[in-house]
Amino acid sequence: MNINLSTSTIVPSSKDLTISDKVLTATPPTATTEAMKEAARKWREANPDSDGVIYHPSNPSPSQPTEPGQVIDAVITWIGSTSPTANFPAAESRLIAANDSLKTNYMQFLDDLKNIDPALEEQDFGFTVDPQGNLKATSLSGSINADDLARLTDYMNRSDSLKDAANEFAQSSFDYVKEDKEYQGTGGFVLNMNNFEKTVDLGQMYTYQKSGKSNMGNFFAQQVMTKGERAPHPF
Repeated sequence: MNINLSTSTIVPSSKDLTISDKVLTATPPTATTEAMKEAARKWREANPDSDGVIYHPSNPSPSQPTEPGQVIDAVITWIGSTSPTANFPAAESRLIAANDSLKTNYMQFLDDLKNIDPALEEQDFGFTVDPQGNLKATSLSGSINADDLARLTDYMNRSDSLKDAANEFAQSSFDYVKEDKEYQGTGGFVLNMNNFEKTVDLGQMYTYQKSGKSNMGNFFAQQVMTKGERAPHPF
């Protein structure tokens, strides 16, 4: 292949450009786009140290072409994560203390139950806190019948120390999640008295005491992240 390099002027095939008769009209910003810009500006001011967001305009569907003045739908994708609040260390310490107290009281309850109703103590049960603050026995494997669950629930609520410890754990866990703010952790969820029993099984956290095997999925944080109610987006 021969390539000719020359410094001579190349004459264009056409010296004149054809003037188009199409008139270009600028489309003024709509109220929606201005509102989105204002929301983004306020968010940046409120979160100067954030990792930021990426704004992805969606591509129009071939059957619904974009017309002048039409607002294109957008997807705002969160990247990075927020940081815990200044109150988080105190909330974490409170939860750790509540966990230690609850574990101690639950182990004592199991010892007492072994003397009162040994057959029941050997069953695969857990417990949680209902919206009214009462303890509720659960069947972790679904093998416990309704009568046994009712007896377990009664036994648990008769123990004031266990009931108080469980409620303290629940209350401290609400603050922990609230102050976490880690969107990829427990801070990405909402935890309160209305959804606690659907989210956290306290007995499940200590099943390794019977089996001798620790299961990460039983841990408090894992339960929240797998069964919890998602928090609204940070902005």
